Amino acid sequence: MRKQTWFVFSAMLLGACAPVTDDTRTSEFPAFQATPGQHELGFVHDGMARSFIVHIPASYDPAIPRPLLVILHGGGGTARGMFDAHPLEAYADSTGYVFVAAQGTPRAGEAGNGWNGSAAFDTGVDDVGYLERLIVQLSNALAIDEHRRWMAGFSGGATMTVRFATERSELLAAIGTFAGKVGRAEGTTPPFVFPPEPTTPLSVQMTYGTADPNFLGEIQDGSLSTSARQGMQWWAGALGCAAVPTVEVERRLTFDTYAGCASGTIARLVTVDGMGHMWPDRSDGLDGTRLLLDFLQDKTRP
Repeated sequence: MRKQTWFVFSAMLLGACAPVTDDTRTSEFPAFQATPGQHELGFVHDGMARSFIVHIPASYDPAIPRPLLVILHGGGGTARGMFDAHPLEAYADSTGYVFVAAQGTPRAGEAGNGWNGSAAFDTGVDDVGYLERLIVQLSNALAIDEHRRWMAGFSGGATMTVRFATERSELLAAIGTFAGKVGRAEGTTPPFVFPPEPTTPLSVQMTYGTADPNFLGEIQDGSLSTSARQGMQWWAGALGCAAVPTVEVERRLTFDTYAGCASGTIARLVTVDGMGHMWPDRSDGLDGTRLLLDFLQDKTRP
């Protein structure tokens, strides 16, 4: 079941949203009933209308703390599109986890929404602050286990996941990304500009297809990005992991796992032979959401 609660910028308000404060750059986080199903909600952050969809599992009991998984769409996408493209509701209900799909902001001259995913090439949109409010306020509103909060993203949402995880690592136990970028050069050749190292340890899984331009490092808008392996090596160094990974191959999947990381965390690169730029949705013979949840399920914040 889907329930909608939206804010409006007038004296008449719809649903359970709080009115915009005297400082119209911020509004209160919307109140809502913690009932199973989907709730489409919004609030104002840093002068911008922000929205998200939270799915509360059928087995939800406020007496039992639940993990929270925050999901970020790719460039040009929407929160609704992530639920439409992937079996998120089914997995939320089968695992008992709370899933929330966050939404970026419109980009001038382009369809859909994007993320301010690189601190080195900052656009001025406070996506980090928006996601922080979303995680903290949902943790307050629902029975969320603060040691089991995770984030995952696709493409531009994966890059945003990396930025948030480095700047607000204390809020997360682990992240999982598909087809993301970690570092960028100011031109078409290195050196790369990397995000700040996380201040607290967390586990990381990054997944790429070998047919994805991001696997070897894409040049976009005149800027070269790190390859999958360069990005994972940065994570391994930032988390104090072993320099050399163990390698396992399962049919199309290759797992490069860096152990010995801080506080028992791990960093893992998953390579999918022949896959393109995607969060696999079973149409490619691989269930990316299951792959993600298998990694996250036992990851807790130290």
